[in-house]
Amino acid sequence: MATTLIQIVSVTVPATGSTVANHTLNVNGTGVRPDHLLIGRSGSSLDVDPASVTTTQFTVTNSGGAPVTAFILLIAWHTIVREFGNGAAGAFQGLTPQPFVSPAGGGNTGNMQSFSFTATGAEGSDFFVTLPTARANDNYGVHGSLGGAAVIFGMDFPDLVAGDRTTTQFRVQTTAAVTAGDRIDFLVLDRF
Repeated sequence: MATTLIQIVSVTVPATGSTVANHTLNVNGTGVRPDHLLIGRSGSSLDVDPASVTTTQFTVTNSGGAPVTAFILLIAWHTIVREFGNGAAGAFQGLTPQPFVSPAGGGNTGNMQSFSFTATGAEGSDFFVTLPTARANDNYGVHGSLGGAAVIFGMDFPDLVAGDRTTTQFRVQTTAAVTAGDRIDFLVLDRF
């Protein structure tokens, strides 16, 4: 078997349930535990208990109320990366703790939502965007970037007065009116 240090595994996890998934990370045919697991952004309600990770499988749990299909990136660090200066040069050293599990979207476990909004042209320069899934509260941050627009414009996502942000929508103000087909990519995260 060829050495495999990086693998992407697709998992489907039932609502409030768990799924055991297999992986084939190995060094010269000998299975290894991954050092790092990253959960794809569509799996914001997913988690992996590091204790469930073995040299052949891992368990993914879903705390959400709907089934989720997501990609999990598994990485076993190469021996060069494992050179920690302890005299065991080149050895496939175990790490403690192992593995590191990164939630959907990286370092924030705060209910990340990532989605695109396509303008109809009727929005003008002050409008509301509906969230794909209602949030637990209105204490969240909004980040946006243009994903293709007829005119480049600046954006603000105010949270100054009641109603600017709710659990189902947020306000967007732009320096120019959006036009039909303009796309804005949003990232929404709970505030710390």
